[in-house]
Formats: sequence, structure tokens, C-alpha cells
Amino acid sequence: MEKKLNIFCFLSMLDLTVEHSLKPIIMLPQVENLFVFRLRHNPGPYLEKTTYFCNKFRFNILNIIFEFFYSIALSKKYKPDIIISYYIKPHGFVALLVGKIINVPVNYNVMSGPEEFKLLRLGRTFDRQSSTLENFLISITSKFDSITTTGTKTMEYLIANGISKELIKILPDSVDLDKFVPINQNKFFDLIYVARLDPIKRQDLFLHMISKLAKKYPDIKAGIVGDGPKYNSLKKLITSLGIKKNVVMLGYREDVELFYHNSRILVLCSEREGLPMVVLEAMGCGLPCVVSDVGDINDLITNNFNGYIVPDYNDIDLFVESIDKLLSSKQNYDMISSNSISTVREKYSYKAATEVWQTILSEI
Repeated sequence: MEKKLNIFCFLSMLDLTVEHSLKPIIMLPQVENLFVFRLRHNPGPYLEKTTYFCNKFRFNILNIIFEFFYSIALSKKYKPDIIISYYIKPHGFVALLVGKIINVPVNYNVMSGPEEFKLLRLGRTFDRQSSTLENFLISITSKFDSITTTGTKTMEYLIANGISKELIKILPDSVDLDKFVPINQNKFFDLIYVARLDPIKRQDLFLHMISKLAKKYPDIKAGIVGDGPKYNSLKKLITSLGIKKNVVMLGYREDVELFYHNSRILVLCSEREGLPMVVLEAMGCGLPCVVSDVGDINDLITNNFNGYIVPDYNDIDLFVESIDKLLSSKQNYDMISSNSISTVREKYSYKAATEVWQTILSEI
């Protein structure tokens, strides 16, 4: 009889990302309980076998300390067989310390690609490169029992920095293919942008693209899903560019699949990502995607086959050219849409992620 497993998990992601990340784990029959320590004030989405422990204090540093001691206390009762952490700051630190203290293997999921190791966040809107931080985080990473990355680029980065290849497995992000499906209906939006309104997401560049496209397509419609610190400045930019009739600010939405179903093309011109979940979701719904060359995106998209990758996120003209290829040719649009759907269904389903987790858990 296969041993039943208790798993501790440390994370602080948005609800939909929590669902996409954890469902492949709880689908495994040997997983009996998943105890999630979430650095947020509210529990995550309902998932079978899953219990959440959330913030107790106003300040995150106190919550991190509480998370550390509380997880050790709970380990005496629930006896975890493995600890899983998403992101290294702060969850990887906490998970690794807890694992060493209670003598349990620890898995680390690299979610943001190589930039996860290189950037020091100073406040909510400013990051800077730090080689000292990078070297420190790489040394910490080498101490985990197993590591997963969202794709080849991140894996190669870790190996080049001295992490043993034997520790690393590629675990692509996965999506619910019962929810993110193509729907044959009239589309209200020509373009959709789904991301937090944060400086690194560069919705300002997207607005400049719309301004250029509107010269050829005066009635083009674009939606921006998300909220964040850049909301007011983006509203002002919409006005100054004269594209108020072309752009709708939609705010944060839980039902994001409805906006994919009502849109033709997803655009993402972020400065950095890991493997963008929104791209997987959109492709699952049949949207061709035009995206900047970030993280592990080259594992997912092949130019002129199932989307377009723009090497420089600042290259507004190349974004516009790529979008125009889709707007101006139904044959090209339909081909890339079809290939997008098949790519996600073949490689980025929950089942595909479950197979990777099966291998990791079998090695405990």
C-alpha cells in the first residue's frame, strides 16, 4: 500500500496562481493533507485536502516569524513528509530552516526566472540589481533537496551558477483546461492586457501601441485587467494619447476567463516574468499572444507558429507590427490560435504537472 503523505507549503501568491500551483499536487492519490502557510490575510481558494494558515499580524516581519515557529509546532502533530516553497524570499528561507530543524526534505519552486535571484526590492515600485544578493541566494538555493523551474532558461541559469543538475526538474506552470477553453463568440476587445498595474508590467508601452494601431484601426478596442499603483498615471496617459474611446480600464477581476473569451489577442510587454500564467490562460482560450522575451517564454511560444515574441519589451514598433499581422490576416490569426490551444493542452495541463510532482514525491 502506497504511503500517504502530509505536505507543508509556504507561499503568498494570488488565489488563481495558488489554484494552478497546488491542484496538480493534491490530484496525486498519495497526498493526504496539504497544509499551506500563506503570507496574506485571507485563506486561498477552496481545494480538497488543503488547510490554510494566514497572517496574524499587521507587519509582514511578524507574520514571517510567526509562520516559522507555528509551522515547527504543527510539525509535531502532522509530521510532514516534505516541505514545498514558492519563491525564495521569504518563503524559501523559512521552509529551508524548518526543514533542517525537523529533518524533512525541502523543495523550492523558482517562479520568476533568473530575476528572482538578482533583484533587490526597495519599496513597492523600485527594484535594483544586486550581485551580492544574487550570490547569496544561489548559495542558499544549493542547500535545497530539490528544485523546480518553469523552463529551460532558468534551469540553465542555475546550472551555470553551480547548482547541481541532479537537483533540478522543469515544472512548467499549468492551468485549468476545463475553465480556460476556447469559446466561439463575438469578441468585444481586440486586445487584452492582464497584469497588476505595476511599473515592471509596462502597461504604458501597451497604451502607446494602441495609439499607433488606432491610426490604421480607428475603432480598435483594448481592455486592461488589473489594479495597482500605476492606475492614475495610466488613466492620465490614456487621455493625453487621445485614446479614451479605445481603452477600458477593467480593474482587478476574479473572472478573468470571461475577458479572455471576449478578446481576440493578449499582449504582454513586461520587463520580466518567469513563465507568465496569463499567457497560458489566454492560449488555452485560443488567444494568440504577443509577448516580450521574458523568463522561460521561449519554451512556450515559437514565433509565427503559436504567437510572437518581441526581443526588447521597449520595441513598440515591433509589437505593433506583430499585432497587425494578427489583426490583418484571418488565416494567420486562425492558424496561431489553433496552435496556441494545442500547445497548452499537450504540455501545460494539470496532468502534465502532476507527472512531475509524482517523480519528486517518489524520491522522498
